Amino acid sequence: MAPWSALGMSWAMAMALARLLLALWLALAAAGGLEVEMAGRRQTVSLNKNITIICKVPGAPNLDIRTMGIRWFWKNQTSDLEKVFEFIGDHQEAIRPGATVSLWRLKRGDASLQLPAIQLREAGEYRCVVVVTPQKAEGRVWLEVIASPDSKLFWEQPTVNNKEEKHAVCKSSGFYPPNISIRWKKWIQKSAQYQEISENIFTERPVKNEDGTFNITSYLKLKLPVEDTGATYQCVIWHKSWPTSQKLNLTLPRGESEKTPYLLYLWILSIPVVGLILLPLYFVWKGRYRDRWTSGNETY
Repeated sequence: MAPWSALGMSWAMAMALARLLLALWLALAAAGGLEVEMAGRRQTVSLNKNITIICKVPGAPNLDIRTMGIRWFWKNQTSDLEKVFEFIGDHQEAIRPGATVSLWRLKRGDASLQLPAIQLREAGEYRCVVVVTPQKAEGRVWLEVIASPDSKLFWEQPTVNNKEEKHAVCKSSGFYPPNISIRWKKWIQKSAQYQEISENIFTERPVKNEDGTFNITSYLKLKLPVEDTGATYQCVIWHKSWPTSQKLNLTLPRGESEKTPYLLYLWILSIPVVGLILLPLYFVWKGRYRDRWTSGNETY
């Protein structure tokens, strides 16, 4: 074989090997060279608040956004994968109104998605897909949307047919998720501490509102007269949206707890008062009647 033929074959083999190595390098780069970091596996946001879903490219202080692309997708347990936002080269599209990725931050490796006024229906899995030619990486995070209860505690006005009972009402509205706990306690001076109440309590099932939040009402029934004068009743509410439980206090007025004895005492005390008023009137009437009687006999 001629020397130049052997040299040509060696060159061809070298080029083929080089192309093979380049293809292998590109495959390895696309598979694991690019990474994205999310804010853990789960993010939580309150209803109607703005949220930034974190997605960052570590070790990328200066990216050329003209040669890269960003896609954000969303899905929940009942829906298919939907595109939320897309940026490719100089083209960007917000499929979800208000969705955006800061291009200034993207140059520094921050592809986080910003969503205004988040709603309950938007909870689910969000996927961040970053392409830096020729590499691609994907990250996922579950977004949880919660709503805190608006709670109040008050006395319910007694009905005409039910004057012997009084109801304390604890109401919470506009919360999500629907799991909530309501307990009742009582504080009296004798024990100087709150005691758990387990009787005469009726708690309704959570009722769903049109916006997906829930309402719930719990009642504590008290028989009048109440023995513990001036007792304080407490409604203890726990919900996932709070770090600790919420406690609402309501004190029974002394006039309510002593309603029956008070009326009895008032009736007893009113007897001499009425007597003091009627007695002079009786003597005045008697004197006039006697004068008329005397005057009539003399005339007769």
